[in-house]
Amino acid sequence: MKNKKGFTLLELLIAATIIGLLVVFATVSYRESVADNRMAAARIKAHTLAAAVQRFTIDYPLGTGQTGQVQDWISGPGQGCHPNQQSTAVFTYCGYIENNGWTDPYVAYYVCQGKTGDCVTSPVDNPLVCVKGLDINKQLDKYNSTKGYIYCISATEEGETLGTSSSGGDPGEPHSGTQGGSAEE
Repeated sequence: MKNKKGFTLLELLIAATIIGLLVVFATVSYRESVADNRMAAARIKAHTLAAAVQRFTIDYPLGTGQTGQVQDWISGPGQGCHPNQQSTAVFTYCGYIENNGWTDPYVAYYVCQGKTGDCVTSPVDNPLVCVKGLDINKQLDKYNSTKGYIYCISATEEGETLGTSSSGGDPGEPHSGTQGGSAEE
């Protein structure tokens, strides 16, 4: 018998195909894990913002005759720290959160006044803060707000609605987090 050295062309093609398939699966898995980690970081920052909103409302309770909404407070030079808009910039200016990247290319943060405006589709009652995924090509379909993705926090609960990958954009069922937990946890 002759001693066979090296690989045949068929063996090399099979090995290259297997390696190619592994690379494809690894790339897809990596992309999904990066997106999931990005949204997990956004949810953590949303909890920080919700805690800031709660601290602010304790420090600056509204007087009588006002509606009790964040936009009722006034802000400006000589007027103290009273935000008049739904903005993380106001809470940064007032010292309740640090200015560490609240402008994000993948998500938008909203201070809520109940289920109104950008928080109208909140999966929780009376949300303090909501996070929506932006609609960009690098975002996974399930985190695009046009597909229905939103994550909201109230004083007592949190919840998210994941979008579907269908072109119809029907939102999925709400996936609630820990019920009864404080946004300051």
